[in-house]
Amino acid sequence: MKKYVWYVSYGSNLQRERFMYYIQGGTPKGSSRAEVGCTDKTPPQEDQPIFLHYSLYFSKKSSKWHGSVAFLRTEQDEDSETLGRAYLVTEEQFQEIVKQENGNIIDPINLDEIIETGSG
Repeated sequence: MKKYVWYVSYGSNLQRERFMYYIQGGTPKGSSRAEVGCTDKTPPQEDQPIFLHYSLYFSKKSSKWHGSVAFLRTEQDEDSETLGRAYLVTEEQFQEIVKQENGNIIDPINLDEIIETGSG
């Protein structure tokens, strides 16, 4: 049985069309790098807009895009509302998306630990 988790995003992944490159693979418009996609190419079961109570800022230079990278401050701020989008994907897709977002240099995320402790 497949397990599903919410992948929460912001910035360019607010656009479902852009996010789907992490699922299906290919080169998004404006990017210099092709995404490999997920093993399971099934679209998210659901997606919905959300507000994140973290401040958004831009910094550094993207290795894929011609411009800066969007980041969220690590301190929660109830006065901040950054628009996000949550995608309901399989746990396997979640891990593969995280790897693609981070240049394939990140170890798998222990979701059980995050659920148990509230952070990773």
